[in-house]
Parts: sequence; structure tokens; C-alpha cells
Amino acid sequence: LGLMADGSLLRVLTSEQVAALEAQGPNCRATIKSRTGRELLVVRAGAEGRWHCVDALCHHMGAPLTDGEVVQLPDVEDAACIVCPQHGRYIHLATGEHVEYAGRDPQDRH
Repeated sequence: LGLMADGSLLRVLTSEQVAALEAQGPNCRATIKSRTGRELLVVRAGAEGRWHCVDALCHHMGAPLTDGEVVQLPDVEDAACIVCPQHGRYIHLATGEHVEYAGRDPQDRH
């Protein structure tokens, strides 16, 4: 692991840390801090098991994404997203951006 979508450098995970995460199975995750102290969420997701890194807090209202569900959206390229547990916003794991998704639960309209 080395870069976030915005290009900022992460603290490199050791091979032992990666092995411990991978032992958790699909959609494993960990919270780490960048060199500047920024809290980040590292997630392994998707059919290919790609590693992603996004802010640990939702950019909508600052809710923690650590407990968010990892989902695959059917009509979105590189579709692994994490769902904010507070307001149901979809955060694209490859870009860190909010994804408008028409198939979302109608009760999540925040």
C-alpha cells in the first residue's frame, strides 16, 4: 500500500499486518493513520480483492465508515463501495467520492 486516490502517502503496512488483515477474509479492513495524523480506512474488497484506502470518516457529516457495509454496485465501474452507516451514502472505494446510486434504499435520502 502506498497511495490514496488523492495522491497522499500512507504509512506502509508491514507484511505481517497485511497477512493479519487477509486472514479476516473478504472485505477485511483496518484503520491506520497517515504520516500527517489523518485517520484512514484500508479495505480489501471486490471480486479481485483489491486494496483501497479512503478517509475513515464520511465526508458528508463525519460519521465513521469503519462499520460501513462493503457492497458491489452493479452499474458502477470498479464498483466496490462502502456505505456510510449513519446516512446510507455510498463512497466509491477506488476514488473516495460519493456515488449517486438509484438502487439505494428509499429510506436513505439524506
